[in-house]
Amino acid sequence: MSERGGMVATGALTLGAAIVGAVANFAIAVVVGRSYGAADTGVFFAVIGAFLVAGSALRCGADTGLTRSMSRLRALDRQADLVPTAVVAVVPVAVAGLLVAVTVWAVSGRVGAALGGADSVAPDLVHDVALFVPLLSLLTVVTAGTRGLGRVAPYALLQHVALPMTRLAGVGAAAALGAGIVVAAGWWAWGLPVVTTAAAVIFVREIRRAAPPGPPSWDRWRELAVEFWTFSLPRAVCAIVEIVLEWLDVMWVAVLAGQEAAGIYAVATRLVKVALIVDQAVRVTMSTRISAWLAVGEVAKVQRLYEVGTTAMVSLVWPFVIVLGCFPDTAMGMFGKDFPAGSALLLVLCVGMAVLAAAGSIQSILLLGGLSSRQLVNKSVALVTFVSLGMVLIPRWGALGGALTWAGTVLVDTALAAWAVQTRIGVRLTTRVAARVGPTVVLCVAPVAVAIRFTVGNNLAGMATAALLGLLVLAVVMRRDVRDGLFEMR
Repeated sequence: MSERGGMVATGALTLGAAIVGAVANFAIAVVVGRSYGAADTGVFFAVIGAFLVAGSALRCGADTGLTRSMSRLRALDRQADLVPTAVVAVVPVAVAGLLVAVTVWAVSGRVGAALGGADSVAPDLVHDVALFVPLLSLLTVVTAGTRGLGRVAPYALLQHVALPMTRLAGVGAAAALGAGIVVAAGWWAWGLPVVTTAAAVIFVREIRRAAPPGPPSWDRWRELAVEFWTFSLPRAVCAIVEIVLEWLDVMWVAVLAGQEAAGIYAVATRLVKVALIVDQAVRVTMSTRISAWLAVGEVAKVQRLYEVGTTAMVSLVWPFVIVLGCFPDTAMGMFGKDFPAGSALLLVLCVGMAVLAAAGSIQSILLLGGLSSRQLVNKSVALVTFVSLGMVLIPRWGALGGALTWAGTVLVDTALAAWAVQTRIGVRLTTRVAARVGPTVVLCVAPVAVAIRFTVGNNLAGMATAALLGLLVLAVVMRRDVRDGLFEMR
């Protein structure tokens, strides 16, 4: 298969797997929201948010470091360093994860009280999920290493299919049996040991295939450790800031506006962030090539690939947010009777997601270009922006204020990343893609969605019909545009 064909196949597999994962995560939000109400939903997602923050922190940046290192070492013909680099990456993550997990489990009452109050179920939730945290970190690290070796399928299938489906099965079983939210949280995590074991076995197999025959040489392990962790440790702090940004919104809304507002906000953000499956597919498909090309100075190829990925993101993300924007109350109503009140904040989140898609995978280029320290600065500024705006907007407007805060933070973070990538790497964030593709998407999807809303109705059938017909019209127009060269990146 040609390189281009391989990219198409990889992209299709990754996107398909990401769609399955997004549907599963969306279904989890629906099941929790409809089964346990807004208040318990807010507590559930606050604890799960803390769980993911801990998992991200305990990766210590080794996931991105391994993806970058595996691809760079192969591009620079340093295959003999693959196994030692993997060891100096994985062992510290495993040790740190175990120590922290045992500590959190021992003081789960205090941690839970800080997250949801001593009188809530949060302490019990923390107690049941704490020991699973290191497994989440290891899973992410070893699948990232496998991806750096050019094997995307295990990453896509384990991270985006197997793990979300085990979580959905656990939460769904708890809700069907009438179990409480504490049981649901524990069963949410039950699949991690199985999936992590499978990922570790695959990583060991792939790295043995890529490394030279015979036992590895450990003469340079200290040098390799310094090389690896000099990049990864700044990324570790940055990853913590990123995941805090991702989940702080829910916790911040809970603190400043109450658990019910946090529950509404949580399901709205998860609904909109379904669109990020496209970004995940683009990043996974292109990250290995971007890292290798940057290692040998092929900036023009990276620019071209970045524009192709941005075209895909605008073409696929904008139709999704347009349909949501035309049916906000219907979309929120899927989660239960408590949630249509979040229609206005859903509109704000849709606008923010459209801007994010128009910027493409600029964050990945910043990181794969070795600028982990610069990304840490950017994310820290974004975190300060979120906290500051949130203190002003959330107490006044509740969940809607949280949505406005998130959108403003996205703009700041994207602008900082674009400036750094252009000045330090030479890849430009261009408005050419959005200006060329965006109007076509809007003109194909928006009129169809509006017409369907007023004919079929403002209901699930209408929303589904609008999405289907809008995408059909867009596909026909884009096919003709591609044939005429409209989307050709000259």
